[in-house]
Amino acid sequence: YFPYAPITQRDWAMGLPKRVSVFDSVGRLVSVTRDTFNITTNTYNSADFTSLKLGKTSVTFNGDPNNVSTPYTEFYQGQNYYQESGRADLTSSVDSLFHPDGSVSVDYKTIQYDSNFNVTKITSTYDKSRGLMLEKRFYYPYNYALTSGAIKKLKDSSIISPVISTENWITGDANPRMITDQITDYQQLTGGHIKPLTVYSLQSNAP
Repeated sequence: YFPYAPITQRDWAMGLPKRVSVFDSVGRLVSVTRDTFNITTNTYNSADFTSLKLGKTSVTFNGDPNNVSTPYTEFYQGQNYYQESGRADLTSSVDSLFHPDGSVSVDYKTIQYDSNFNVTKITSTYDKSRGLMLEKRFYYPYNYALTSGAIKKLKDSSIISPVISTENWITGDANPRMITDQITDYQQLTGGHIKPLTVYSLQSNAP
């Protein structure tokens, strides 16, 4: 194989638990969590990632094949292949809790991602009797149109994973409202390193 070894197992999709069950000491089922994943695979078909594998197809002897000094010719067949990569993203989770009286309570959670594979929103059950959901929203350096400062430097340097702001919203009725918010400001040190400077927190007094 040259120059890249082929992917024989897509390990980014292996070992992910789709169902986790919990039992108590007497074997009673306590809870079940069911997870759903979005699994994507990318194949790099450009010439930069073309690789070649060779396999021996036959051997032709020019004389007695039982004689070690007999000259021979080996024939090979080549096949091109391309590198692959992938990822597995958790998109939803359902938690079922089994109570001793036989009742079952179920909670849901969904996760949304943007084109950078950063989590943008986690929606979970909040008040099922009123149909309310809790949305946790995430914002990153590229979500802000800044003209200067350390956060702009993060974006310009393609450092896009730090969470700048996290908002918690109650939704599901005619009055969506934010109940908490946390914002992290950044600073650029003398050596060029960018570090958190201040964390601001907001909590609504009337959710």
